[in-house]
Amino acid sequence: MAVAEVRGSALSGKSKGRPELVDTPIPLRVMFSALPCRGGEEFLRKMFEPLGYTVSARRLPLDEKFSDWGESPYFQVELNGRLPLPKSTRRKKKPLSAASASTNNVLARCWPR
Repeated sequence: MAVAEVRGSALSGKSKGRPELVDTPIPLRVMFSALPCRGGEEFLRKMFEPLGYTVSARRLPLDEKFSDWGESPYFQVELNGRLPLPKSTRRKKKPLSAASASTNNVLARCWPR
């Protein structure tokens, strides 16, 4: 219960004890081992770099043993930034749903095919 309360107040941007820390940028690193993205690395950069993140992305192969099978639609992605925690969590929700082909059909129609 206590962990949920602390996490909830941090993500909502509220702090009773130290309100000045809410807007303090902190170093953040977010890693995705397999993020689906039909738009490729360029699309990932367009989604996350304007939000203040540096993006490192590597397209994953369909099968490492059979390179002639080609590449998969999945990327290993690392985001790095210095942002206030509440802003960083709110900002990632929309780009992540846009990056995943199966999450949102409206956004999926806007992607390069």
